[in-house]
Amino acid sequence: MKKVLLFALVLLPLFADTFFPATTQCSVSNVNGKRLFCKDFDSVKGMSGIVIHNYGNGIRSITAMVVSNGDGSFYRISNDLLQNDKLPSASAIIKTGDTVILGYLYDRVTL
Repeated sequence: MKKVLLFALVLLPLFADTFFPATTQCSVSNVNGKRLFCKDFDSVKGMSGIVIHNYGNGIRSITAMVVSNGDGSFYRISNDLLQNDKLPSASAIIKTGDTVILGYLYDRVTL
C-alpha cells in the first residue's frame, strides 16, 4: 500500500495541468455595460476571474470579478470585492486595456 501511495505522489506533478489548470489572461478590447470582450481569446465557459486596472506609476487594483461566456466575452458579477470601510474607495470603471485574469485566487477549478 505504501508503494502505491508513493508512486501516486511521484506521478502527481505530471498530471498537475489536468487537475489544476493554469491561469490565463487577456486585455479588454471592448466594454458594453456588464459585458467585456477580449479579442482573439478563447476560454472555458463558466471560468471565473478578476479584472485589474492599471492607474500608472506601478499602481494596480482589482476592480471587478467576471465569469467567462466561453467565446472571448465575460460578464461582470461584482464590483464589491474586499469590503472594508477603512480603505479609500476606488471608483474605477472597467476600460479598454484593463487585464482580465481567469483561474486566479483559488486552488481548484471545477469545469
